[in-house]
Amino acid sequence: MIEGIGLGGGIIPGNVMKAAGLDNIDPKNFNPESMMENLSPGLMDNFKNDNTNRIGNANQDGLKITPPNTGSIGYNNKGGFAETLKELVSDVNSLQKEAGNKTEAFIRGEPIDLHDVMIASNKAATSFKLLLELRNKGLDLYREVSRMQ
Repeated sequence: MIEGIGLGGGIIPGNVMKAAGLDNIDPKNFNPESMMENLSPGLMDNFKNDNTNRIGNANQDGLKITPPNTGSIGYNNKGGFAETLKELVSDVNSLQKEAGNKTEAFIRGEPIDLHDVMIASNKAATSFKLLLELRNKGLDLYREVSRMQ
């Protein structure tokens, strides 16, 4: 028996695992598909019906419910993960270049507002931080998967 399973950087306490009926899980042989098979057959149907009723009631109240967008946000979905990552790096690079060009233009005395320079610099810095965090998360995931094997 295990005390807890690490999820999201934390550990689920043993008493929570026991209450959820997960206290006898062997982490080395963990299979989420087998857990789904053991669920009550009507459980998912009840969940679907409950959400359908909520959506129907919201529509009757005059609220417009639209399904979530399944595509990517701002990037095409044709090339897969590698192509999206290349686009992201390219976008960050162009923001860095734009910020550098605006900074140089301001230093040369060209008619450009300081707030435009600062906004471009902050956009570039924020997008670079996001890219760096994505890289770090990717490396963490890779290390976690390699430890599991």
